[in-house]
Amino acid sequence: MQLHYLLIGKSNRPRIPYRLALTSCLVWCLGVSAQVPLRYSHTATPLSMGTPHLAETNYPVSLRQIGGSRWVTPMLTIKTNVTELATTTLNVGVEQFIGNRLSVSIPVSYNPWTFNDNKKIKHLAIQPEFRVWFGETFAGSFINVQSFIGLQLHYLYYNVGGIKLPFGMFPDPASTVSDFAFSVGQLNRQMYVSPFRFHNNGEDPNWTVGNASGTFGAAIAKLQPTVTANYLAVHNYNVDGALDLTNSATSVHYVPENTLDDDGSTARHDDVTFVSVRATFLPDQFEDAEPGGWDGTFHAVFTGDDTDGADALGARYFHTLANAQTYVGNTYFQGLLTTGGHTYTGNADDYIDTYSQGHCYYRIYINPTAGYSIDRNTVYRVNINGVNYIGTKDKDDLPGEAGTPMDPGAPVPTLPGFPVVATQAISQMPQAYPNIESEITVENWVTPAAADYELY
Repeated sequence: MQLHYLLIGKSNRPRIPYRLALTSCLVWCLGVSAQVPLRYSHTATPLSMGTPHLAETNYPVSLRQIGGSRWVTPMLTIKTNVTELATTTLNVGVEQFIGNRLSVSIPVSYNPWTFNDNKKIKHLAIQPEFRVWFGETFAGSFINVQSFIGLQLHYLYYNVGGIKLPFGMFPDPASTVSDFAFSVGQLNRQMYVSPFRFHNNGEDPNWTVGNASGTFGAAIAKLQPTVTANYLAVHNYNVDGALDLTNSATSVHYVPENTLDDDGSTARHDDVTFVSVRATFLPDQFEDAEPGGWDGTFHAVFTGDDTDGADALGARYFHTLANAQTYVGNTYFQGLLTTGGHTYTGNADDYIDTYSQGHCYYRIYINPTAGYSIDRNTVYRVNINGVNYIGTKDKDDLPGEAGTPMDPGAPVPTLPGFPVVATQAISQMPQAYPNIESEITVENWVTPAAADYELY
């Protein structure tokens, strides 16, 4: 649907009143166009409601008397789309009437501007169109409903970003998370061979809350950090079929027990074994162009400002570190620091998180209803249901601790309950900000037949 608004100034030719014409086409569009005739039909003879009396002229004439107004059909018009002008887009078009109920229109629009915080709707568009009108072109009352069939060609070169449309129209495309893999973090390095024989409840040396942190022996950590080489692809049932729990090479990890004298209320982050999920994160938009040979590594600056349609963290993503450093030094980011009462450290890298090869990490705690204990002879199945936002940049980072996306630091304000610290009880973690959603179930342990093994 296209709205045309004819604006005609003073002339010694018959006056054409202002008029609004509403036209519909097969492809829906909306705009308000101001049109001025450059070449049009002419008569100097008063007319009646009957057949027009034509004066001698070199121009074709189509003139009729309606409601006391006299209309002259323009043969060539120049026009502009007022709604595009309202969006700072320069545009002009020419429409030529080439015969009875036929016209050719060629509009061109151009927007070269970049606004604050990299908002832009830059584009160059050329849209030639051939129109066949069902009624006489541009004839009728002050408000005129007309229809045509048009064949329109489009050429569009654009660079658009940072624009949020009303009513939730055309929301920003979501960032993508793919290539899920998992390993195990904080593996227990000590255990009793026969816990039920020598100790109550089957506990291990880490049974007491807080006992798993620190080292033993020659400064060896009691819990082993996540091993990068141990990441296995997350099993996709729809693609890979049923999971074979007997094959440790296919989405199965075997871990030693790590039990805890706790009902889940006091277990600490640094006490328990967890599932470490690695994924490849691809932002929906970058603030700079992709360089040749890019390996997926990107740099994130968290601003906390999502007013331009960025994600809730107000993250800005860059392909190169140099561009991220330039962004931190610009007036917009420095203004955010000042507004938040923060003093710039003088080092741009303090505000930049680098994600090597696009990898980010999430943490899933197992068995929360039983003190987060990992019991021997038990199968835990973890289903990943969704990811809410970008993970941490390092595999052993604790989500929510200072410097991670949930508490990135200035200029992002600190949310209630943050930052999280490793010696804090897991139960104190704010539940309103989960970065990954999962479901944990316990599978039945199948005991092999006695004939399948021997004891020595």
